[in-house]
Amino acid sequence: MDEFLKRIADLQSDDATIRKQAGYWIHKSYSKDTARLPYLIPMMDHDDPMVRDYVASALGWIGSSDAVPVLVRALKDSHTGVRTSAVEALRYIADPRAVPALLELITIADDELRMEVCTTLGCIEDARAVPALIALVQNETVVDVLLEAIAALGDCGGDEVLPHLLPLIDSPDFRIRAM
Repeated sequence: MDEFLKRIADLQSDDATIRKQAGYWIHKSYSKDTARLPYLIPMMDHDDPMVRDYVASALGWIGSSDAVPVLVRALKDSHTGVRTSAVEALRYIADPRAVPALLELITIADDELRMEVCTTLGCIEDARAVPALIALVQNETVVDVLLEAIAALGDCGGDEVLPHLLPLIDSPDFRIRAM
């Protein structure tokens, strides 16, 4: 814990290189220690988006539902990297409380982030995501996003989703047919 506390202190450094090294160490420590939460959660308010990005990842590795509120708030961060790390962290935690906030991101213009959101919704397996995923499957034009939406729909829905998936059998794209 002493090394961790040193790294937390380094996140406050004026030197961006020191902050980056500290954030990277915290992120790559892959710790499940929930005793770190009281130190990490406040860091999600740090001015440096790189720090918020690394801390969001670390919160995901810890996997505690106590981090869900701050990660949900991070879904509105102005930096895409922070939002993406928050979505990925929420995937590891798989707490249904995150579903409404994740659904708000399902229609944004960022294809990579939409793919991550679909994957995370699939991991959470919450039926509240089904209507939005059906709409995405019916209207999505980016194949990679569509593939993630199909997979998530299979994880979140039951037999009621089959009528929305069956037309995809005739898709000209073999990746879609293979799903």
